[in-house]
Amino acid sequence: PFIMTGLILLKTLSPFLSVACSFRAIQYLTKAPSGGLNIIVLIFSNIMGLHMLYHVKNTGSWLEIAGL
Repeated sequence: PFIMTGLILLKTLSPFLSVACSFRAIQYLTKAPSGGLNIIVLIFSNIMGLHMLYHVKNTGSWLEIAGL
């Protein structure tokens, strides 16, 4: 169980860590203020969330959702 927990945590946290490192590298290379970059990230997050929510549909069966 401890190995499985570690693997699940690694699988969950690795995308966040890679995005955070990339964000910090971009900020360091461009010498941009972190506040402005944070606002850009929040705007993109809101756009992606709205895009996902507009594509949610409430029709169909579980077989269609699973792709079977």
